[in-house]
Amino acid sequence: MRLYGWGRLIGLAVLTAGFIGARALETPTGVPVSIGTSYSIKSSSLGEDREVLVALPEGYETGADEYPVVYLPEGQWYFPFAADMMKRLASRDQMPPSILVAMKMENPKRFGLLQPGGEGSQKLAAFLREELIPFVEGNFRTNAHRTLMGWEYGGAFSLYVLAQQPDLFDAYIASSPFPIGEHNNDFSKVSAADPKFLFFGVSQNESVVNGGVEALEKKLQNEAIEGLSWQSHLAAGGDLIANHVTSPYPLFLAGLSHLHAPYRPLKPQTSAEFHEMGGVEFAKKHYARRAEIYGTPEGIAPQSIWWLLRIAAEGNDFPLFEEILNSVEIFSERFR
Repeated sequence: MRLYGWGRLIGLAVLTAGFIGARALETPTGVPVSIGTSYSIKSSSLGEDREVLVALPEGYETGADEYPVVYLPEGQWYFPFAADMMKRLASRDQMPPSILVAMKMENPKRFGLLQPGGEGSQKLAAFLREELIPFVEGNFRTNAHRTLMGWEYGGAFSLYVLAQQPDLFDAYIASSPFPIGEHNNDFSKVSAADPKFLFFGVSQNESVVNGGVEALEKKLQNEAIEGLSWQSHLAAGGDLIANHVTSPYPLFLAGLSHLHAPYRPLKPQTSAEFHEMGGVEFAKKHYARRAEIYGTPEGIAPQSIWWLLRIAAEGNDFPLFEEILNSVEIFSERFR
């Protein structure tokens, strides 16, 4: 009887374990997460169908605003990261809400498409001008501002477009651009009548890529080009582990941050710093320029009003506190 009883218990335990194991192997029900939408464009410039990925900013579906557009070669790698980064930056007023348009490119074909001065890069530039940009601007609510942002050969292609057809975009961001040569290092076609912004950078240990970026930096330092404002950046130091593969993560962020510096809310750390900047008059000019560039409401933004009152209180700067409270005309309409 005891053996029989133990046998039943063992059998029951085996069945229970099997049941629990089967339940553990079941796939739980979930909801797909959507980053964007894929479109196929039949391109006569490229002689093929080209897959394009589009991510829209928060609030696009429920509003009527028009948005700047960031175009990204090699979207097969950097579309998810760039889309998430741009939405996060916009959510904290570090850049305006923007549309992301990314082109998928396969190895090794991407090298031929992006090589500066080659037949492929000429075709890709034609695809952008004649097909992709009209597709985007014809199907989405866009404003006039366009940025081209790329890594490695995509960065070199960004420099190529700036050198050869600068009117195509307003801003160019190049992370670890390679190769850099005669087809993409002469920006003399840029004019003061149509100013451009260029940001390029590299991480500390990228061998031949560093040499090209350093040469471009020296060239720009020695020959000022009217209408071209530029900044360069070296991703190095601290706990940051950046190399040729990882450089687009810090450099895309840095490029968009530098490009949209006028958009960011004014946030001095102390009332003394605010006075050194020029005080309330400086703040008024900052937000007037922001409104002119981005079409934002005139007047100082609510978050800056709150911040200025805070630093005034923390610094016992009661004259500044009183000046802000009594200057209702400087407030954004949303805060009046």
